[in-house]
Amino acid sequence: MNLDMDAQRLEAAGLEVRRDAVGNTFARWTGSRPELPAVAVGALGGLDAIRALQAAGYRPQHPVDLIRFAAAEPAGFGVDCLGSRLLTGAMPVWKAARLTGADGRTFDEWRAEMGFEGPIESAAVGAGHYAAFVELQVERGGLLEKAGLPLGIATAFAAPAGLRVTVEAEAGQDAPGAAAEIALEVEKISMGAGTANRAAGSVPGRVRLEIYVEDLDQAKRDAMVSQIAMACRDTAQRRRLTVKAEVLHMDPRAECAAEVVDALARAARAHSLGCQRMAAGGRYDALFLSRIAPAGTLLAANAAEAATGALVLADAVGELAG
Repeated sequence: MNLDMDAQRLEAAGLEVRRDAVGNTFARWTGSRPELPAVAVGALGGLDAIRALQAAGYRPQHPVDLIRFAAAEPAGFGVDCLGSRLLTGAMPVWKAARLTGADGRTFDEWRAEMGFEGPIESAAVGAGHYAAFVELQVERGGLLEKAGLPLGIATAFAAPAGLRVTVEAEAGQDAPGAAAEIALEVEKISMGAGTANRAAGSVPGRVRLEIYVEDLDQAKRDAMVSQIAMACRDTAQRRRLTVKAEVLHMDPRAECAAEVVDALARAARAHSLGCQRMAAGGRYDALFLSRIAPAGTLLAANAAEAATGALVLADAVGELAG
């Protein structure tokens, strides 16, 4: 994304734009009582929601912060929701500093290349900084589409964990074969007990697997992580090569705030939309924002329904911001 063009779009809507040291972008709509803590809204549908409220002549009491989180997908550093983790302190600074991407760049090198200045710790805010956080996301599990519903409201988030498995082989050893064996074990381990996804990258003599595991039952999630680590050790011993399993993160499950869930439900009813309350996976920013503020997520069945979701999001933001 062109960051300058993005900032221009936000400023054109009358929002004050800034970026923090890790690349999170904040666009503030100043409220009539700017001394109050802001209500934060996620990027998907967030600008449309603000424009809809502005067009209706609404002005919030609380400031409204639209947040576009940095490094939202794990492709670069193997960690979902990196921007929201660092904003809320869910990831320690020392761990963030040690992150490396698929191309070998460290997180600090990436920040420097992107022009994000300042210490990583300066990005963190504490409890009370936000009055609430609400976001719109496309549901990942396909449950809403199967149910024929356009929208859902998350009531809780699964406990996620991420692992990076690196297989290194010397001449005559089969690193891709060993990685494939581990991948099959991951599929077996996850059968009937949560969700496990994997992505792979390789260079000659080395294969890297990115493994994501989640479950609403945190004990089951922990058991899957332990079983995957054991499978890596067994494969290394049997094939006589090096397998390193690194746990990148293990996060607790979280409950969505009743006040945010109820605001979303009222907004959906106002638009005569069917909306199912449901548990959600662990790849949503609200999981981490819930550490510092009442938080919740509106789920759209697909990208097409996200436009409808933005209308519901607008009404919820309007209620939460007063």
